[in-house]
Amino acid sequence: MKESSQIKKDVNAVLTTTLLYVVFAGLWILFSDMALGWFVSDIRLYGLLQTYKGWLFVLVTALLFLFYVIPHINEINNFYEEALKAKEEYRSIFETAANLITSIDSDGIIVDCNNQVQNFLGYKKKEIIGYPMAKIIHPDYLGKASQSLQEILETGYSYGKEYKMVRKDGTLIDVIINSSGMNKTNGNYERTICIINDITQRKTNEKRIEYLTSVLKSIRNVNQLIVTENDKLKLVQGICDILAESHSFYSACICLMDHNQKPILFEESSGVSKYSLLSSKMEKGETPDYIRTVLEKDELLIVDDLFEQYTDHTPAKEYTKSVHLLSKLEYKDNVYGVIAATISREFAQDGEIIGLFEEVKGDISFALYKLELEDIRQEIEKHLVESKVAAEEANRAKSEFLANMSHELRTPLNSIIGFSNILKDKKHGDLNENQTRYISNVLKSGKHLLKLINDILDLSKIEAGKMGYEPENMNLTETVDEVVTLMQPMANKKDIELTSNIESEDIEIFADKVKFKQIMYNILSNAIKFTPQKGKVTITSQLVGDNIEISISDNGIGIPDEKFQSIFDPFKQVDSSSTRKYGGTGLGLAIVNRYVKMHGGSIRVESEPGMGTTFTLAIPVPK
Repeated sequence: MKESSQIKKDVNAVLTTTLLYVVFAGLWILFSDMALGWFVSDIRLYGLLQTYKGWLFVLVTALLFLFYVIPHINEINNFYEEALKAKEEYRSIFETAANLITSIDSDGIIVDCNNQVQNFLGYKKKEIIGYPMAKIIHPDYLGKASQSLQEILETGYSYGKEYKMVRKDGTLIDVIINSSGMNKTNGNYERTICIINDITQRKTNEKRIEYLTSVLKSIRNVNQLIVTENDKLKLVQGICDILAESHSFYSACICLMDHNQKPILFEESSGVSKYSLLSSKMEKGETPDYIRTVLEKDELLIVDDLFEQYTDHTPAKEYTKSVHLLSKLEYKDNVYGVIAATISREFAQDGEIIGLFEEVKGDISFALYKLELEDIRQEIEKHLVESKVAAEEANRAKSEFLANMSHELRTPLNSIIGFSNILKDKKHGDLNENQTRYISNVLKSGKHLLKLINDILDLSKIEAGKMGYEPENMNLTETVDEVVTLMQPMANKKDIELTSNIESEDIEIFADKVKFKQIMYNILSNAIKFTPQKGKVTITSQLVGDNIEISISDNGIGIPDEKFQSIFDPFKQVDSSSTRKYGGTGLGLAIVNRYVKMHGGSIRVESEPGMGTTFTLAIPVPK
């Protein structure tokens, strides 16, 4: 399409030519006869020219229009058609644009707008054209609009200005307006074109992101408090304050309850109280319907008004700007109470935000569970300390008792045993058969009772850490042979074959000789006691790594499986019935086990009922 300046030239040329033609035609009509008379003297030629002068005028006129005027007129027609087409295209773009476009005159009146006015604001064109722009701009933004107009007068444009517009139904939308002036005359623009973009959804998303960020910050701060705070009251108050201080929630409260769902603690965020009625009711022992509903159901409850009775059919109040979220504080089937938080209504149905509230509720429930465990731990610890003090007192009393028993029992027992030996040896006269039997029983019982007392005292010393330990280098073979020699008479009484087969005669161990002999004596005496007549008891040894393993085996009655875990416990016996066949104190193996550990060794048992038993000692060998 030609430039408008060229079109003006074409129009001016046509107008000039037309004017000149009119002047020429007038002059021709007025002066053509006079001119012919001046310049043509021949009568015949003059007559001929007079005859054809009209045709000559027509010919000149035709040539002028054909080669000059008509081309310019065609140019003007083409320009008009192109301008009309451009106008139609502009109107099509104007009407189909995604943005709302308005044209405003210098008085601020809307003189034109596109079809988006109904989508954006709910108005029809005829309801908006002819009215001031103030009809659709929120009153709070009229001052800002005036500033934009001033900016347009100074610079010709105003870009990126955010406003709130009022829809026909009264609702507000957020928009951003880019404006520019058109046709400036006398310091003012005839028209101002405004391109309006609806950014309501963007602003909503920005607000939601800001709110989510605030909630996440609250969760982080709550978790930090949970980690550091062990005082329940300070924890609950701190959580309520944290939830409210970042403006993620307008306010928050937590009501802790006992196992009977009776309130024991009620705390809310600092500042304006939104839960005063709830607090008052709970303190009076009154449980509102919505609290009972929360405790009965495993789901979040949204309540509009805490001052009303709640039912499942309570209608929502759409005009309220906030609602209350209520949920049960529960962890592993332990109900600790209820949490309530006030939130903006627009976020009350946002699944992600509700999910974050449920998450922080879960963290709080776990924290209360942790504190409960801590209370239990402290209570147990208190009882343990009390038990320890009681045990120490009992141990002191036991020590006093054992010391008294050592003096009060062993002294007369030694006298009884000593005088019984004198009587039995008949150093002061003969005894008849019955007297000899009686005194033998007294001597046997006295020695048995003395051994029991000595074993009890030894075990008590071991448990109290007062048993002496005096290790020395000693030859294993010689020590075992000494014990075998001591035990041989006992074996002979039952016709039991007692043999010793130590791997090497040169093996030396670092041990307390008296206690090592006691270990061997106790095990061998048990082996002989539980082995039948003409049985067999064998002592063997072998080096295994840094230890010497000494095994004492018999082919006696064996040990039942259910007795394996308790044979080394004090006063535990293989046969503990009232009609037991085998005697004993039940302390021998308990002492053996403690003496073996005292030497840094270990002991194990292998047995099969009816087939016999093998006790194996593992004692370290000096390198």
